[in-house]
Amino acid sequence: MNPVLRTPRLTLRPMTPKDAPRLVALAGDPRVARMVSSIPQPYTVGEAGDFIARHALILEEGGRVWAICDSEGLQGAVGLHADPLRRAEAELGYWLGFEAWGRGYATEAGRAVLAEGFARGGSGEGFAELTSGYFTDNPASGKVLRKLGFRDRGEIRPVFCRARGEEVDCLRLDLAAGDAPPAPPFIDTARLILAPLQDEDAAELARIGDDPGIARQMANLPSPLTEAAALERIRASRFRGAPGFRLGLRRKADGALIGEWGVGPRNAAGAPDISWWLTRAARGQGYAREASAGLLDYLFAAFAAPAVRAEILRTNAASRRLPEALGFRASGEYPLGGEAVIIYELTRALWTSRRGEGAA
Repeated sequence: MNPVLRTPRLTLRPMTPKDAPRLVALAGDPRVARMVSSIPQPYTVGEAGDFIARHALILEEGGRVWAICDSEGLQGAVGLHADPLRRAEAELGYWLGFEAWGRGYATEAGRAVLAEGFARGGSGEGFAELTSGYFTDNPASGKVLRKLGFRDRGEIRPVFCRARGEEVDCLRLDLAAGDAPPAPPFIDTARLILAPLQDEDAAELARIGDDPGIARQMANLPSPLTEAAALERIRASRFRGAPGFRLGLRRKADGALIGEWGVGPRNAAGAPDISWWLTRAARGQGYAREASAGLLDYLFAAFAAPAVRAEILRTNAASRRLPEALGFRASGEYPLGGEAVIIYELTRALWTSRRGEGAA
């Protein structure tokens, strides 16, 4: 069974027969179909049903197909089609309904699918290489693939397009597992979601973060935190493929934003640092430990970090308890504005050991 994948704006899930009418509405648009080799025109409910039914065979061969869904429902499809003879390889394919073009959904969905394919695709051990292609009169698709890390093969081949009823030049690209960019952060725990904040979250971030008591414990949280300052903060700390980003913490039960986690750039030894704050109302419920454990799993897996650091004021006893509970060890301190800052460090080896023992 396909796993359900989640990104900041999307849910990628297996398709069901109930999706057929929506598929017809989206893929039946000639503007969409002419950019995909396999979609005929006209596109009927029967053909959509056949497409969904074939997913079982694709899965049996080591591939995957997902429906791309946003808050309004199904918007397209994305899949990995494995080569039955070379199960270590697969081809990435995707399409979106016309109204979803230009929103960045293809890149967002593609990153999640690449991470899943390289981690667990094929026979379960992950694909070694992925290929893809785009019609030469569809440069927007080529831009998406290059954002995902694909590289041109220098090969153009004719591919029959069912909607056009003729062959169309298709430029081929590939991506090896070792060259894949890190998976974007979307950390889903039992009660929480850590994910990048969007521009539209600025007002909510300003509302919960405009607390002088929180700002006094943070090195770079402005006070007062206006909506304009919150928007600038969100835009300055977007994920760009390396440590140096911030994530919002939301509670699953009600979707409320209850805090922010930061990941600083690597130091000379390759270790990023983490920082965090929670609203007062969200404290004392184990959220900080749950979110931090999920983030540590991500950092050690996505970036192969040798260690992760945290710097906390000695006077902030409540915050110091968190790294100590997670297995961080004090490795030094330095003065800052008349106070002492303790440097904590957690090695990947120690975290792996603690996770194996169920202590984290």
